[in-house]
Amino acid sequence: LTTSRYPGTTLDAVHIPLDDGHDIIDTPGIVYNHRLTEVVPRGVLQALLPDKPIKQVVYQLNEQQTLFIGSLARFDFAQGPRQSFTLYTSNALPIHRTKLERADQLFADHRGEMLAPPTREQLEEIPAWTRHRLTIKRGSDMDVVISGLGWIRINDTSGAILDVYAPKGIRVMLREALI
Repeated sequence: LTTSRYPGTTLDAVHIPLDDGHDIIDTPGIVYNHRLTEVVPRGVLQALLPDKPIKQVVYQLNEQQTLFIGSLARFDFAQGPRQSFTLYTSNALPIHRTKLERADQLFADHRGEMLAPPTREQLEEIPAWTRHRLTIKRGSDMDVVISGLGWIRINDTSGAILDVYAPKGIRVMLREALI
């Protein structure tokens, strides 16, 4: 059998006979077009898919601060009291913090270089970003999920307004906190 950490490796049903006359069937995975792993070039998957346990990273943010996850996504803390956010993403993805007022210029100047992966050439294969405005209600215990990338835990229940940028078509949503 072919084994791989990359999605889409199994292309057809593989029957594995057992001694009792039954079979185990290894089937192809399901492709979700709203998942980041389906739209990035194969060279980016190495950084996107964790190969060891994820170590969460905590950031204390003031409003009007931004986190870049490589050049794959952007998280803007637009409004709310100072609070912490925990990121659960592959350890191979660098996180860069900046002020919101500098975020657009930083991305224009450093995407695919300091803000990588992906590289500038690989970025051409990925759809442009779409903004998702998320309102976290006071008293709620929530995660922001970026499909195929990971999630961000909002560690405070005082409420916030967030803008999350991800490639067009990638699902960005709120859910009740897992952890």
